[in-house]
Amino acid sequence: MSDENPLNDLYMDRHDVDQQALRDVLSGLIGIDSESGDPIYLDAYFELGNKQRFVAQLLFREASVILGEREESEQGAASGAFAEHLDSSGSAVQNYSGDLEFVESDESRGGYVIRPHHVQAAVSYLKDAREQVQSDA
Repeated sequence: MSDENPLNDLYMDRHDVDQQALRDVLSGLIGIDSESGDPIYLDAYFELGNKQRFVAQLLFREASVILGEREESEQGAASGAFAEHLDSSGSAVQNYSGDLEFVESDESRGGYVIRPHHVQAAVSYLKDAREQVQSDA
């Protein structure tokens, strides 16, 4: 009989995410510049609404931390930084974050980020939004 506690497999790391699902939802929306690690916004990104673009930016930042392109302390950003890539204002970004349960403001991570262990909820949200845009086309 094994002495290993069967509950041990419940432990997770904050970065234990479905990386394939994260890649799939960002593919065609945002690429990563191979030299700078900065986002490259693709045509499909601009077909989304501002709230969905905000989520795409948050997921891009999550992916860039996982890939080592960005330090975890620089994962987030202030509302104004997100608004620069939206047709929106910083106050609208604050409203978006309040509407989305999986978003939080975490100063130790640099500002607005996806809550730990909520990446899949953000992926599902963006996947549904992308499917809606495609069905409307």
